[in-house]
Amino acid sequence: MSVRAYLFTAIIFAFLSLNNAKANTVTTKKLSDSLYVFYAGQGLGLNVTASIGKDGILLIDTMNIRKEGNKKLLAAIRKVSDKPIKYVINTDSDSVHIGGYTYFSKLGATIIAQQDANISDEITTLKFKDSLVINFNDQIFEIYHHVANSFDDAIIYLPKSNLIVTGNIYAKNWFPVFFSGGIKGFNTALENVLALANNNTKILPSTGELSNIASLRQYQNNSNEMIARIHQLKLLEHQTETIAKDKQLNEIWLRMIDSDRLNDKIKTKMVNRYISTDFIAAFPLTSDKLADYLGHYRYEDNANASIILRNNTLLINEGSLGELIPQSRSLFHVRGSLGDSVQFEFNKNKEVIALTYISQGKKYKALKQSTPNQ
Repeated sequence: MSVRAYLFTAIIFAFLSLNNAKANTVTTKKLSDSLYVFYAGQGLGLNVTASIGKDGILLIDTMNIRKEGNKKLLAAIRKVSDKPIKYVINTDSDSVHIGGYTYFSKLGATIIAQQDANISDEITTLKFKDSLVINFNDQIFEIYHHVANSFDDAIIYLPKSNLIVTGNIYAKNWFPVFFSGGIKGFNTALENVLALANNNTKILPSTGELSNIASLRQYQNNSNEMIARIHQLKLLEHQTETIAKDKQLNEIWLRMIDSDRLNDKIKTKMVNRYISTDFIAAFPLTSDKLADYLGHYRYEDNANASIILRNNTLLINEGSLGELIPQSRSLFHVRGSLGDSVQFEFNKNKEVIALTYISQGKKYKALKQSTPNQ
């Protein structure tokens, strides 16, 4: 069972045709003799970068498995080269972004991902914590970890080609997504990109055409202005639906997103997620109290979950990480979700014995199996 789909943007991106490529096709753009970008058509996933040369092929992301985006990507690659695909670098765990990595793993590729990425142990991986540098096809790939869209975001910098691949940290013609790291994590990640870049740097967002440093700065400014306006309206106790219809907020969105992609339903959903991410007050609990929840839990269908503590923040780990914001001693809000929560159960000695994950009216109970010291 996996009940935590809220933290990732697959649900959100499923509504849209994200790139300029024609529906259900992959469009190839040659950047140099050894570097290509593959733009995905409707429903196939997001942008893919490929290094092709004497060492073989390295991909940054793989599109998804829906509508066979991975197979169409491979067909597009094979029109350029028949060399073996040696590596795939994941920029995050979003299935719409990297859902095809299993397919390419079966073709012999090693998957490179940040250590928090939700990847099966059966797949050959090279994991890193904070950063990693590899040399492939006479090109240095500098990989940097951030927490913004997910807990395993990766930014990839190619100094020789003066190219930065941002993943979902930067998505053109769509709402900014930072439901794991919040606006703070988002700004930290973008400042890293801007520090690496110069006026000639090519910046590849997860969606849309190649960009540059000026456009990225404008994207960051618009995103911060958007969050500030939502916060201002929330302090005035406006309802979510009212916030989504705010004239000033919609003017900001129109600078970032085509009008035909904006409707009341999706705007309200995004406002809810921004509030869920950055504007949920936390009930005060000390580190000693937070330690009471730590341990391993098992759901009724034998799926596992762990509650861990990182940087004085409680996280639920079910393959992918989610932050838990305390609302009381027993109830925790799942950051970035659309109202999901975790309810803890105590015995008469006030020891945690179970949790119940609540999502969209459904409840999933898991019994505590052990504590970190067991």
